[in-house]
Amino acid sequence: AGPFTLEAGAVNTITIGAPWARATQGGALASVALLKGADAKAQQLFNNCFSTLNGPDAPVLVIQELDRELILTWSNPSGSNNYREAYVEDYDNSSGGDSAYRFQGYQVFQLKDGTVGQTDLYDVDKARLVLQCDLNDAVSQIVNYYNNTLLSALEPKQRAWPDYNKGIVHSLNITTDQFATGDNRLINHKTYYYAIVAYGYSPTQLPQDLNQLVDYLPFIPGRRFFTPTFYNAAIPHISSPEAGGTEKHSSYGSGPRLKRIEGKGNGGNILDITDQTAAEIVAGPAYRSLHPLYENGRGPISIKIVDPLNVPAGSFSITLYTNPKVTGNIDSSRWQLKNLGTGDTVNSETTIKLPNEQIINGQAKKLSSLTNNLMPKWGISVNATLGVEPGGSTFFNNGFLEATMSFSDVSLNWLTGVADAEGVNQNNWIRSGAFKDPLNPQYDDYSIYNGTDDVQAYEKVLGGTWAPFRLSAYTMAGVGAAFRGGPVWNNSLLFTQNKLKNTASVDVVLTADRTKWTRCPVLELQEETALAEGGVAKLLMRSALSVDKAGRNSTQAGYNSTEGDLNGTTGMGWFPGYAINL
Repeated sequence: AGPFTLEAGAVNTITIGAPWARATQGGALASVALLKGADAKAQQLFNNCFSTLNGPDAPVLVIQELDRELILTWSNPSGSNNYREAYVEDYDNSSGGDSAYRFQGYQVFQLKDGTVGQTDLYDVDKARLVLQCDLNDAVSQIVNYYNNTLLSALEPKQRAWPDYNKGIVHSLNITTDQFATGDNRLINHKTYYYAIVAYGYSPTQLPQDLNQLVDYLPFIPGRRFFTPTFYNAAIPHISSPEAGGTEKHSSYGSGPRLKRIEGKGNGGNILDITDQTAAEIVAGPAYRSLHPLYENGRGPISIKIVDPLNVPAGSFSITLYTNPKVTGNIDSSRWQLKNLGTGDTVNSETTIKLPNEQIINGQAKKLSSLTNNLMPKWGISVNATLGVEPGGSTFFNNGFLEATMSFSDVSLNWLTGVADAEGVNQNNWIRSGAFKDPLNPQYDDYSIYNGTDDVQAYEKVLGGTWAPFRLSAYTMAGVGAAFRGGPVWNNSLLFTQNKLKNTASVDVVLTADRTKWTRCPVLELQEETALAEGGVAKLLMRSALSVDKAGRNSTQAGYNSTEGDLNGTTGMGWFPGYAINL
């Protein structure tokens, strides 16, 4: 308010309003509380110049119809306010701080029929949530608080659900009907309806005062879409007739074989090398493969089929690159996928800092033309990311991916281990978590490992029988808590280098084939040094004579000195197998 100059021909819009509210019960003071809420809402509208927030635009949804299956893919063309998922919208320009909504995730709904509207999406009788994907960050569950004038109280309504905080995806295959009773599999030649919503989040919209009766809306769904209707209809059917008799020989989610030319790490993916590569590694010096080959869909970059009818035959290369004008960490890198047969290339829309599935299946790049300026139609998606380093992360299970144990004869599961126990217990040998007992500090997790594996992901590997050395107990279980961690624990330089984040994806193989056994030191496990052979402290090399592959030492008949004297005549033995860093 105040004096202003209105130039000739200029227009100044003046909005005049008077907030009003009346409670149905509680007397005059109850009406005053409602009036304060109405006043706060009017002030917020004024601060935002009475403009309506749009929320992040809905992506363009494409549905591939298959035999009792639907594959949904979505993307944000340029022209969308959420292009490259960069939606930002300020709701209060007067605050002086960061009051903006930012893109947070997607929700996919199945609608009961074609009459369901946008305002019905959270009515479970009319719409059912099929998928929610959310940025991998500290935001998971989101609740909006609405001023309920009948109750004279704030009414919480959940809008984003926990357990989906695993990164953004852009594809989904559907084989079940959310509204079916009994057999819920999709039925061919029946029409199904789906809608996708992008949503934003603003932490400054969280309730500060639950007694102030005004809406608090940290969750904002997008209200704009770029198709004739906000939903898509699809009819599953056998696809070969319309594809000229072409049959699909792959399925959604399957992936190609990858050959690693350069690089290391797993990218947050479960790795499996081919038998050919494993044989190459154990064949002999240098016991490695310069270009390991990974099984289909089990490589360090997630490349998967999202449209089996559009996958071309050919070979591709994927390369990480950085802007030469930009310096920084590797997480600023992007990827480029190239069809080696045609020379066509596709570049990533985002860096590899966070998980992001990018669809490459003929989608439009611009809203101005949904049929021209298209991506190559390769029927795949790419998700290249650094993954999560073990140690200190509460996301993605602290970087732990998978642990399995298999046997050549499934009827003879002959190998097990000592299962970890929690608390003051002799079997508490894995010190993940934050356990602390002032009376028994030798069993503490907290004082040693706080922040390393608080979620205890590495305390449950194969039933608590395997763990990284960095998380193993280093004190005696009895009174006195003497250090018994061996040279790695007791050497400050080695201990500093032995970080949990350096834990690799490995295959450990036990085999009867002695040609594949590994020469290794044998460590003393006796807690009491005085009782150990040769008076050797725990976890130092044993002072016993080295042995050959038959377990014989130099004093025994038939001793093979070539095997037994290798790398030393004391403290050396043979591990009956090998380990491969994948």
